[in-house]
Amino acid sequence: MSANPNLAQFYEEVKTKGVRLTNQWKMKFNFGDDPSGVLSSVNDRLEGESVTIWAEGSQIPGRTQNVVELPYQGYNMGIPSHAEMTTGIPLNFRGQRNMQYKHAFEDWMDTMSNLDFAATGGDGARVEPALGGSAVAGGGFKEVPNVDLEITLMMPNMVDELESYVLKGIFPTTIGEIELTNDASEIAAYNVDFRYQYWYRKEATS
Repeated sequence: MSANPNLAQFYEEVKTKGVRLTNQWKMKFNFGDDPSGVLSSVNDRLEGESVTIWAEGSQIPGRTQNVVELPYQGYNMGIPSHAEMTTGIPLNFRGQRNMQYKHAFEDWMDTMSNLDFAATGGDGARVEPALGGSAVAGGGFKEVPNVDLEITLMMPNMVDELESYVLKGIFPTTIGEIELTNDASEIAAYNVDFRYQYWYRKEATS
């Protein structure tokens, strides 16, 4: 039977190395070059500020190392090939009273979709989506605005920053439903799935 654990050593190691709690983070959308102004309304709705208070959950992006199998003397030997970054991330949001952020994500989709969901009639009401003329000539695709999402890990005091993960070229792909019920009075919530091109880690500046 092994000896009893050394509690003093345990506490000292926890104190020295610390632990990463799942709620020590914040996030912010950063809008880059937008020459056509297609995301001006989205930027206004998101206010260019941290949206952490409305985000229930997120993820730190991951990476997968691919392996090539080579037969050698009766064994399959694994050789590392290329590493792949994850390119999708789900975000869970609490619903605001005026649904400001959900509308921002819907408008964001409108700006990118080849269906003109933003089309309006003479009375200003939305009309049936149609293939819009705002698609990029020759390519058939609209402009994809340059937006990054920065997820920052915080120190335990929730003031100092440890490091950030920057997700480049992010855009929404799915906006989830909001469940309505008379059974309970709870904060409405919905999920938004995003696609991005790549990510990198950025150390905090002192």
